[in-house]
Amino acid sequence: MEEIPNGTVHLMVTSPPYYNAPFDYPGLFKSYDEFLGLMKDFAKELYMKLAPGRIAAFVTDDMLVKGVKYPIVADITRIMMGAGFRYRDRIVWRKPEGYIRISRRSGVVLQHPYPMYFYPDNLQENIIIFQKGKFDYKYVRKLDPKIREASKIKIDEFQKDKWYLTVWDITNVLPLKGRLEKGIAAFPEEIPRRLIKLFTFVGETVLDPFSGSGTTTKVAKELGRNSYGYEIDLELKPVILKKIGYSPHPLTDDKIEIKEREDVRRLRTFLQKRVRKQKSVTKKHKAIEVKTYQRNDEGIRELSSVAGEEVVMPLDIRAKEQPKYRKNWKARLEWVNAGTRALVSQLIERVESELPEVFHVPKHRWCYFYKGRSQRLESLFAVLTITKQKLHIRIGVDPSKFIDMNNITKPYKRWFFKTREQERDFSINRPEQLDYALELLQQAYSLTR
Repeated sequence: MEEIPNGTVHLMVTSPPYYNAPFDYPGLFKSYDEFLGLMKDFAKELYMKLAPGRIAAFVTDDMLVKGVKYPIVADITRIMMGAGFRYRDRIVWRKPEGYIRISRRSGVVLQHPYPMYFYPDNLQENIIIFQKGKFDYKYVRKLDPKIREASKIKIDEFQKDKWYLTVWDITNVLPLKGRLEKGIAAFPEEIPRRLIKLFTFVGETVLDPFSGSGTTTKVAKELGRNSYGYEIDLELKPVILKKIGYSPHPLTDDKIEIKEREDVRRLRTFLQKRVRKQKSVTKKHKAIEVKTYQRNDEGIRELSSVAGEEVVMPLDIRAKEQPKYRKNWKARLEWVNAGTRALVSQLIERVESELPEVFHVPKHRWCYFYKGRSQRLESLFAVLTITKQKLHIRIGVDPSKFIDMNNITKPYKRWFFKTREQERDFSINRPEQLDYALELLQQAYSLTR
């Protein structure tokens, strides 16, 4: 970071690439030692660039890669303290349950309800905070009163959103159709917004050395702070420029300087190809999971792996098939795998947030969606039912007015919508299918009286 004079950065906020994360950075680093070597070199340089007493914040978490759990949080803490920083705080960023990345780890217990099969789904990340020495609070008193007043933290916001706790409940960047950060592991704007307000004054300088889509730079600009952003992937340049509102003919006094160095690389296409390959392999393995077993002296050994470990079942325990029929919605949710449960949560959440006056009612083995709180058949526009790995959605629509561009719906017997001209059915099993499912549900909703 030779472009930055030493001692001039007032806050560093970043999320370094998670070590070989299977669905973000597969194979980016040759080894974990290479990743740690990068972090060691960076910590030394950051210590020089940061002003005395100022803050460095990392958004990161431990990483599970091919069945091995890497202690990234502990190792970054050790590296930063070794470079001379003080360990100041750790904040847990907790995400909503419905929006966690589906790992299917917790589903192992549902399949084998015995000790030693537990693998939790992760819905949190860490924000670890370090400080270069101690801050001289005389600096605050010497500031221009206008700057000090403009930087004042709003107490109502501080208390309402509970910034004072070591757990921050913030929704992560959702996989919505057409979003600017598609294919990029971006963190939500609320994280740098809070950190910038809590640790810098207006006009000071913020650094993000792993810029990604440019979230930190965008927020710093909006809050009247200067910023430096570094990104090695040249393919992200258009995304960053669009996010920060760059124009060769700006209408404001903001100055944006872009410099391309010789060590720039093109990574996004390469990484996305690996991600697609990773998903393809996952699907192939998924097809043989829980079907192939081998008997030996220890018991029955599954040949497929769960969370990277072979699963051994005692001899007196067989791979029991869960009953296909469950009598109520709650029991059915417990029966399906973790991925299906998360998909159900996302669908219900989005239906209720994107369609006004929607009321959902679990009945028997199904979940009914009504237009308004009247539970009359005329108000029913969709019914959700679930199997172990899929969501089946039934909608009642007038075929002459209904448009299915992707041709995924099919006629179904008039079971739920007895007074409708036509009942149609479709299924989804992946989060990326939610956008089109919502389009079909919106049509059904609009065609319902």
